[in-house]
Amino acid sequence: MLKRINVYLLTFIASLSIFAHDIPEDSLAKLRQRDDFVTASICIADPTDWHDDMLGVLGHAFIRLQCPTFDMDFCFSYEGQSANENFTELIKGDLKMGMFSERTQEYIKPYQRWNRTVREYTLNLPPEADLRLWEIMDKHVEEGIDLPLDLTEHGCTQTLIEYITQALDTTEITYSEWPEEFKLSREEILDNELEPYPWLRLLAKTLGMYGNFDQECSNDEKIILPRQMIDVWQKAKVNGKPLISYKTDLTKGAKPEVESPWFTPTVALCLFIVLIVIIVVLVVRRRKAKAAKKAEEEAKKAETSKHTKKSKSDKNGKR
Repeated sequence: MLKRINVYLLTFIASLSIFAHDIPEDSLAKLRQRDDFVTASICIADPTDWHDDMLGVLGHAFIRLQCPTFDMDFCFSYEGQSANENFTELIKGDLKMGMFSERTQEYIKPYQRWNRTVREYTLNLPPEADLRLWEIMDKHVEEGIDLPLDLTEHGCTQTLIEYITQALDTTEITYSEWPEEFKLSREEILDNELEPYPWLRLLAKTLGMYGNFDQECSNDEKIILPRQMIDVWQKAKVNGKPLISYKTDLTKGAKPEVESPWFTPTVALCLFIVLIVIIVVLVVRRRKAKAAKKAEEEAKKAETSKHTKKSKSDKNGKR
């Protein structure tokens, strides 16, 4: 997830009122009903190296909304402060998340600099849902950063799914057969994803970033990773039509090579146990050596005392 200044841009409805004051009301109503009046897309950024962005190893999902009629093209991203640059806040549990908005051409520049691929998947939503989605996004941009960091309940993926579902209102997403992965719990899914990053996984669990895993959840609530979202949504439908109509590359880059470190928490624990054993052995040996030395000194004292008594006895006998 990116570090970004939260600058609230003009809301979609406000912009419409400004740009559309010359357009007759009936013409505007017709425009709003066109499928291409507003286009919504899900954009998925490839995972990044955890040294650059600790939480970016899971990838990132954000929404792109376009209205060609009024030359409007914005990205809406649920993100927060950089965990790498605000590690103290992360440890204290004070890292907050929120919705940000920026023009697409500006928003994708960091991904281009980082050589990070972003794929765009155009959503096949009803026209009224596209409009509602823009309103929902603007509303959450106004709210700013107000939610705690939570990789499952309030991660970028689950948050976007929640807002898109709200925009669809009574229209439901029809899912196809669920992948085998969804037989696992959310904790197991996240565990598997973070397996190449054992220290990050330990940190996430220790700080409670996994969220609440005790509650029962449906399969769609287990979509907590950007890659899962696309895997499932590419086979899903809305109103009998594919939910995703087509995809394209918004930026092109190279996938980071993931190398698991040899010094894992397990290795650290084993080394710690070995160190404790060595210390215990050394302490026991030292105590035994002290005890043996003390016993030797006491034996010498006893022997000396014995000789002294004998000498006194011999002197008394001679007298």
